[in-house]
Amino acid sequence: MSACSSSSSPPKTSTDTPRQLLAAGISAQASGNLSKARDDYSAIVAQDPQNHSGENLYAYYDLGVVDQTMGRLPAAETEYQAALGIDPTYVSAMYNLAVAQTTTAPQQAMGEYEALLKVKPGDANSTYNLGLLFYDNGKVNQGRVLIREAIDREAALRARLPKNVKL
Repeated sequence: MSACSSSSSPPKTSTDTPRQLLAAGISAQASGNLSKARDDYSAIVAQDPQNHSGENLYAYYDLGVVDQTMGRLPAAETEYQAALGIDPTYVSAMYNLAVAQTTTAPQQAMGEYEALLKVKPGDANSTYNLGLLFYDNGKVNQGRVLIREAIDREAALRARLPKNVKL
């Protein structure tokens, strides 16, 4: 995705509720205006640091998605961890954190996928990604087992199999 410019609409004010800011952020994100979406999500956390509205979980998660989309992986990881601080079993944040860590911190990513599979056993994508990480990090046999297991659950994953992986 290309960099986005700020929206021409006025910035959100303190009269906007966290729910309104979340809706505005989602709308901006869907239209590709990541900068505005990020501003809206950040405003939720700034306006409601104690999370009385309950919207911070989604604000942090969506900040992570925006940062990850913009290539800001360290920031994305921080945002996903903040979401997981609110709900340690938030599967979407767990998954995206593992994906973000795959290239920068593969050992941590493996731990995230393992934790995710305890919360959502049998998830084919998580099993597949964990298998690839094992395979690429010297645990070839364990990796093969997990990759096969994932492909057995979801055959379409076979098409994503890297050429270097031999089952």
